Amino acid sequence: MSTGVEGGVPVRMGASTWGIEAASDLLITGADLAGAGRADLLIRDGLFADPADAAPATETIAADGLVALPGLVDLHTHLREP
Repeated sequence: MSTGVEGGVPVRMGASTWGIEAASDLLITGADLAGAGRADLLIRDGLFADPADAAPATETIAADGLVALPGLVDLHTHLREP
């Protein structure tokens, strides 16, 4: 698999980004969806998919007691500028 940079943005070619092979499927079970109840999440090739479509041998993470949130950024910073 080859990767590259196009205009300063990583370009994904094939099943690899920056030479790191990614797992094709990841099933997260029992995650709390922050007010929407508990659910299972299937991530296939970096995108959400229907958890019912997960193969029996899919890598699984038990998220009981954990909260699944969209990407967050910690805005707390100390710039050390006068």
